[in-house]
Amino acid sequence: MFNRLLLVVITTLCLWHTDILEQRAYGQPVTAEAVERTIDRAIDFLRQSQQQNNSPNSGRWDGAESYGSAQTALVVLALLNCGLSPDEPTVAEGLSYIQSHAPTKTYETALQIMAYCAANPNRYARQIRNNVEWLEKAQVTSGKGKGGWGYEGKGGQTDPSNAQFAVLALWDAQRSNIVQSHDAMKLAAEYWNVRQKNGAGNFNRGAWSYNGSDFSGSMTCAGIASMIMAEDALQIADVDVTQQGIQCCVEEPRESLADLGVAWLQRNYTIDNNPGTGAWWFYYLYGLERVGRLTGKRFYGEHDWYREGCQLLVARQDRLRGFIPEGQGNTGEVTSTALALLFLSKGRRQVVIGRLSLDDATEHTLHRHAIHNLTGHIEDAWKRDLAWQHVPLQQSTLEQLLESPILHLSGSNAIQLSAAHKKLLKDYVEQGGFLFAEARNGDGCSGDAFDKSFRALMEELFQTPLLKLPPEHPVWFAETTADLSSMPKDFWLYGLETCCRTSVIYSPISLGCRWELLRPDGARNTRLPENIRKECEAATILGVNVATYATGRELKKKLDIPEVVRSTQAPNPILRGMLRLPRLMHSGGAEDTPRAIPNLMEVFKRERLSSQAVSDSPLIAIDPKFLEEAPIVYLSGRRRFQFSDAERQHLKAYFENGGMVLGDAVCGSGEFADAVREELRAVLKDANWVKMPSNHPMLTTEFEGFDVRRVTILNPGTQTGQAMQMQRYEGIPVIEMLMWKERVVAIFSPYDLSCALESRQSSQCRGYPRADAARIGINMLLYALLN
Repeated sequence: MFNRLLLVVITTLCLWHTDILEQRAYGQPVTAEAVERTIDRAIDFLRQSQQQNNSPNSGRWDGAESYGSAQTALVVLALLNCGLSPDEPTVAEGLSYIQSHAPTKTYETALQIMAYCAANPNRYARQIRNNVEWLEKAQVTSGKGKGGWGYEGKGGQTDPSNAQFAVLALWDAQRSNIVQSHDAMKLAAEYWNVRQKNGAGNFNRGAWSYNGSDFSGSMTCAGIASMIMAEDALQIADVDVTQQGIQCCVEEPRESLADLGVAWLQRNYTIDNNPGTGAWWFYYLYGLERVGRLTGKRFYGEHDWYREGCQLLVARQDRLRGFIPEGQGNTGEVTSTALALLFLSKGRRQVVIGRLSLDDATEHTLHRHAIHNLTGHIEDAWKRDLAWQHVPLQQSTLEQLLESPILHLSGSNAIQLSAAHKKLLKDYVEQGGFLFAEARNGDGCSGDAFDKSFRALMEELFQTPLLKLPPEHPVWFAETTADLSSMPKDFWLYGLETCCRTSVIYSPISLGCRWELLRPDGARNTRLPENIRKECEAATILGVNVATYATGRELKKKLDIPEVVRSTQAPNPILRGMLRLPRLMHSGGAEDTPRAIPNLMEVFKRERLSSQAVSDSPLIAIDPKFLEEAPIVYLSGRRRFQFSDAERQHLKAYFENGGMVLGDAVCGSGEFADAVREELRAVLKDANWVKMPSNHPMLTTEFEGFDVRRVTILNPGTQTGQAMQMQRYEGIPVIEMLMWKERVVAIFSPYDLSCALESRQSSQCRGYPRADAARIGINMLLYALLN
């Protein structure tokens, strides 16, 4: 007994010490790792709180007993969203428990549906249908509460909280292709419509309340989400379809009830309490996450709601008992912990694409479901949960733009941007972002002005015009081969290459209009005329292909802060003794990656805390007057080249005087690598190329660098069947050394470093991710300096 007590005391003290350390760090950016630890602790608490096998209620979580099995269904839903398998014992026992309890309450019925859909909708199809039928019968169809639900069956007073959970459940069932509840959703939309506070000039315009007077964040989130889900279920779209074709611009964009609700949240945003009331904080967070995910809203002003919510939850978690409920109106630690887990797990879904809006507030409201639907199709292809977000250029920083690896821009009007916003868009692309644009042209739209201005803008920013993508470009088959014969006549995609890859793709017609029609759950797809369905499918395949090509299916974690390399070089003359890495001039593409070495030097300064490094990297001729000032030079490119006899002589003298060459083959170019080997051997005829062994000091920390004996190696996508497969594996970096008179005179990577340093690794390049490329480059530089 004493030993057990001592163990509890020690554990408590250890956890208390951890709390103190984390509280001291509070105010610093919360990390994905800290959130993972918080989630793991909460899961452990819920496992320990479950009724065990020897109890009469095996598999159950106690609490909220008046709602039947609702508490258990809520916990199962949370655990499944945290990534636990339906077959994991804790989850399986919870599912078994709710299966054994026929629902009698709205909360219970709805949460069972949500848990079944999250676990396996096909396995639990019968239970889902039965529960949907219960909800449809329980919905009030006339009178004051028309379209809503109460706590039990039909009859009695309705309330928005029960109504919210009913809509959530019906929407999940429809997205799982189990049941289509159009009549119930239509009535639900009416219910939420009449309960929103309207009237221009009213501070609470756009808000919802529980009782008609106390407007709150939690109920406004419920109203926003319910309206969005109802509209989606009712297939309301800004597109008209006839046997003759698609009409993409059929009406002026409208201000929706959901938009009004989001505006209220913007005005009243708080994260540490439920605006309008001090209670139901965890319930509010659960709703806030849902609104953010459904609307693509990542920021309220300067506030990143997910990051701020994680910060609070990590700080407030009780290490032994889950999340302690705060304020009146909460039903206990199990409920609070489950709601917190739903916020943390659903909110951390990685962002795959952002819907970019410029200065026209109405431009992005047309085809409002397009990016949401495309994200659903990408989820189906990649077999993982993803997120999208709305990105207003005028209110965004470069870091905020880079939260989205792809920005989608759609419009009809001419683009008018300030010089600052043009630079911001250019910096986004050059820092690794991908721009996917389309003109709303044809099919009832007039987008000539957008088409002309976008083409002109790209040429202004990148000094090269948009060109037709060749038939062999990976975008045509990155995920699935698109049937272009189904697309409108003369359709094609255009692109612009920067940073070793196509970084801008442009469609002169609206793909988003077609994404709007093709729902991921297939609910409306079978009702489309066959020619329209095939056209929408082809457009959607292209959208998914662009996502796969642009990202290689590699996305940053939601809480990872985007890495931006900015020059910190002061405009002072370069003094003797300062480190600069010039690039050698040649005819094989020496200017193809002008930012790679400056970026490497910026990372070098940051990682090595060296104020002597200079990010300026001039392109120098192979001439003694330049070489004598450069003890180390960099050689990169991607085409075959040849030095002149004079250049060979100058380089030989350079090596004799102790100079060293570093370099890489841009985008893993085999022809450039061969040329480097041949040309430097022609300079030093008695030198030999050797492969750097795995135990070489340059790969270790011996020269104050990084241990890079194991890095991620990426091979370019190859078409296998109908998809492009990117190979990714861990291994020793492929580095070659030119040995001359028992000295290393050149270090060369035949795998790409420059493209990764310039922006991000391309799916068309053999090489390394950006972080590994930077570490390898720093080690090469340190070895050259200190060896």
